[in-house]
Amino acid sequence: MSKTILCALIIFSFFALAPYRAEAQAFEFFPGGTYDSSVPTPEAVLGYPIGSYHTDYAGLERWLNAIKSSNRVKILRYGESVERRPLYLIIVSSPANLAHLDTVQSAMNRLADPRTTTDTDAERLATTMPAVAWMNYANDGNESAAFEAAIQTSYQLAAGTDEVTRSIVDRLVTIINPAHNPESHERFVAWYNSAQVSPDGTADPAAAEHHAPWGMSTNNNHYQIDLNRDAFFVTQPETSALVLAFGEWNPVVFVDHHGQTKNMFFPPPAEAINLNVTANQVDWMSRYGNAIGAALDCQGASYYRRGRFDLFYAGFWDSWPTLNGSVGMTFETDGGGSKGMAFEREDKTILTLRDGILHHFTGTMATLKLTAEDKDRRLRDFYQYKKSAIEEGAREAMKQIILVPGKDEARARMLVETLRAQRIEVHRTSAPIKLARAHNYMGAPPGAREIPAGSYIISMAQPQKRLARAILEPEPAFKEDFLKNEERKKKRAELMGERWRDGFYDTTAWSLPILYGIEAYWSEDAPPATGLTRVDAMPAPSVNSSVARATYGYAFSPESFGSMRLLAQLLKENFNTAIATEPFRVGGRDFPRGSVIARVERNPASLHDRISALATETGVTVYALNSARVESGPDLGEDPIVELRAPRIAVITDEPTDDRAYGATWFTLERRLGLGFTAIKIEQLKSSQLTRYDCIIFPHGSPADYQDMLGEGGIARLRRWAEDGGTLVLVKGAAAFATRKGVEWTSATLKRHQATVRLFFEESEEDGNAPSSNASDNSQSSGKDNQADKAKENESKPVTRDMELPRTSGALLRVKIDPEHFLGFGYADDIGATVSSNYAFTISRQGKNVAAYPGEDELRLAGFMWPETRKAMAKTLYLWQERIGRGQAILFADDPNFRATQLSTMRLFFNAAIIGPSFAAWR
Repeated sequence: MSKTILCALIIFSFFALAPYRAEAQAFEFFPGGTYDSSVPTPEAVLGYPIGSYHTDYAGLERWLNAIKSSNRVKILRYGESVERRPLYLIIVSSPANLAHLDTVQSAMNRLADPRTTTDTDAERLATTMPAVAWMNYANDGNESAAFEAAIQTSYQLAAGTDEVTRSIVDRLVTIINPAHNPESHERFVAWYNSAQVSPDGTADPAAAEHHAPWGMSTNNNHYQIDLNRDAFFVTQPETSALVLAFGEWNPVVFVDHHGQTKNMFFPPPAEAINLNVTANQVDWMSRYGNAIGAALDCQGASYYRRGRFDLFYAGFWDSWPTLNGSVGMTFETDGGGSKGMAFEREDKTILTLRDGILHHFTGTMATLKLTAEDKDRRLRDFYQYKKSAIEEGAREAMKQIILVPGKDEARARMLVETLRAQRIEVHRTSAPIKLARAHNYMGAPPGAREIPAGSYIISMAQPQKRLARAILEPEPAFKEDFLKNEERKKKRAELMGERWRDGFYDTTAWSLPILYGIEAYWSEDAPPATGLTRVDAMPAPSVNSSVARATYGYAFSPESFGSMRLLAQLLKENFNTAIATEPFRVGGRDFPRGSVIARVERNPASLHDRISALATETGVTVYALNSARVESGPDLGEDPIVELRAPRIAVITDEPTDDRAYGATWFTLERRLGLGFTAIKIEQLKSSQLTRYDCIIFPHGSPADYQDMLGEGGIARLRRWAEDGGTLVLVKGAAAFATRKGVEWTSATLKRHQATVRLFFEESEEDGNAPSSNASDNSQSSGKDNQADKAKENESKPVTRDMELPRTSGALLRVKIDPEHFLGFGYADDIGATVSSNYAFTISRQGKNVAAYPGEDELRLAGFMWPETRKAMAKTLYLWQERIGRGQAILFADDPNFRATQLSTMRLFFNAAIIGPSFAAWR
């Protein structure tokens, strides 16, 4: 097909770029765009043309019900969102392909496992079977053009009778996921449609419709968890359903549609690129990018590639499909979302929602067209990706990864289930195995080690090797050239006194064993040939199925993940419990500090059956006690036993709280622990009856905005509440807020660093500040020339300045914990914690310093840190307690619930928020 005809199809089969005209949807009149009249148009079903109004979820369901009349379409329900919205897939292909979808899935599964497929069989499948392509929309549901583009794309493929569309449906099975994240989309659309002033929208960037209230326009699901960072963590039901569906289809290309950038973005991606991604996949991204660019050139559209959109973090919905063997790509369109129906650009031209939809549609059709044309090659490359992964796993130094459950079988089981959901093969040892060279994830020197029976083994010689390595290896590597370039950018910016934006788009370390807090090793030894059993289904937890009936009470230790849930449920159901603040021994068993005791005499008779049921449910071993006497340690009636009460918790929501930090707190309390709380805004906090709460949690947010919104009166009110016995839990930015003048709830302070900058003007004696690098932007050219002349004459002036630390973009740092303090109960060893900030808190002079980063040599476990930040953060605080009268403030330097993924640090949060209020007066 000629470029002219293709351009005509792309432009005219959708809609005109000019302001909307009703006849723009008269598809049959456009060159190259012919359609099956038996398939209803979106306008006929919805009552308006695509792009002239924001479609809600009910509208999508009406469309799905209508389009299934096409013999090219099959609608599948693949899951359910948190708010119980069905999750749908639109399968579009020729009637012949639809009649044999099980055969297509079987063929893709065979190509995905070269151990059971010969090269000859793979070639036959590549030449005779359709390929699977996946178009993913509304991942960030508030980026609204994607949702509309899904409807338009499904119509094009279902009804189009032109040559390109027929080729696509004949040679591909296209899966359209119209709403990956329906909650995000529905929140935004419900708000926008209610706030939109005119049918065409208001283009003025200051208009209210471009500035949604807190929480209304976020990328996040019901729990304000960003699904575009959750791919391999699989914490959310939407992610779990999508991961399962992806594995059933094995798409060879996967496009995730987003927005809103200045102009349309598409691959190839920028550096850094995860080193587990192959050169062949990057080459395909370039090929797709060229095809998309050519299609957009037909429209005269502006676009860009690379930019800041990298492919390093493994949990995006472009990188995760890529690590599964697909060619994963992100599209970022310009119109829609926060830019609404219409938005005035910098040059005063108007960008519309329809523009954003058109650009997505154009990129999608160009991607599908190239995939269809080169279908055989794409299938061959998919097969080779899996085959070469097995070969690499057998050849490379990292041949296996070992997980040792230790005292917390439940936590290890959770990780194994997460891996198995992603089709990563896991085996379990039936006998001890000896390793000649094992590398400990927490940094101990490599050497010989015996691994106990019951450990989990992940061999790298498997089809999912690259994904397994990417999410399990201790540290992902960067190309040296990328790091050198970042260093050059930083030095230049500092010398000029400029702020700079580094090239780290997201976190730089995310090793699951470290984040789960599991003892782990990688080994240069190949897995043993015998003594391994493949984990195809997780057996029931190996705990006592029934607890012996006690005469005095019940006890369980705090080390396991399940023990938090068990205690939380006992408190929620109003059972009386207590915490041992000293270790004790009874019945030949040792119980550490933090062990929980539930006494028979102080509880209803239902305790016996209920604690037995909860023990089975949570996988916790509970022991019956028949006396308050112990063999060593304090008797169970002495002062070191602290009585617990169910905490009444409030969590600050809305401005200025970070929505994702609030969401991670919400998810942790409600879903991981099963506890409710009161979500309260700052304004209500300033006037409500604070005695209703024992614990008030401030998630991460802007320190200055917290202070401004609370005001002097609100801050004083909170202090009085704390002095009367209340517990403040302050996380990250909220901890920094506590250091500010006028707040001063902690004696810890924030560290800064000294940097040398060069000034090209004399400092003003009045304010001591040199002009910023942007000062000359408003100057006359003579001023710029003068500055350049001074530089040439070496008249620049080096000055040492006190500056904020360079930000750490999600590194994993070692944290040392005091296990004798109640905040450290349940810990015996160092842990890893994600740090994503530039906050470094000095040791508190008056408080209890419970958890801290070690010296510079031990500090970094994984991820990138600037040297000056690493030096400044050494021997600073992660968690500490400050006394405020009869109450307390408990402060975290970073978020222990980051993205609801930090199981290693979750108990610290549990100790602070759940048992902390009972320890407010404990000395």
